[in-house]
Parts: sequence; C-alpha cells; structure tokens
Amino acid sequence: MPMEAGVFAWGARLNACKIHGNVELAKLSTEKLLELDPEDNGIYVLLENLYANKKRWDDVRIVRSLMKDRGVKKNPGHSLIEVEDNSSYKCYS
Repeated sequence: MPMEAGVFAWGARLNACKIHGNVELAKLSTEKLLELDPEDNGIYVLLENLYANKKRWDDVRIVRSLMKDRGVKKNPGHSLIEVEDNSSYKCYS
C-alpha cells in the first residue's frame, strides 16, 4: 500500500484471518489494531473467537484476562423483533 494501513485495513485483515483460520497473521493484525484503538472490544472478540474455533482455550483465557485488565467490556448482544398486536406494533429487545 502506498500509505500506512489504518484501523479499517487492519480490521479487514483480522476478519479475514478469522474466516480463514490464520492465527499467526491474526496476532499481528491484533497488535496493530490495539496500537491504534486499544478500547475497541470487537478486536478482542474477533481474536477470542478465532482462538475458540481452533480450540486454543488457554489463548481464549489470555484474551479475556487482557480485556479485564484493560477494563474493556464486551457489548451484550440483543435482538429486536416487531410483533403485530391489534394493528399496533410492540418492540421487544
């Protein structure tokens, strides 16, 4: 690349590493991303999921411990559905 890679380029590379199971390149991508944005919980979660897919449970624990030490929290997942009720809609999340 003719310029320094930013958050989006490194993030795309990390996501590709997860898809293709490339742990070593994922480590490099994570290091670069954490230099740029150490509080982005998505970085940790992607790496954690990659390790879990590879059944590298000790590494999963290390990532979780790193998140705890740095005060980074995972955002809880949620879903939103609309249910029709007498021609009005209610939202549940």
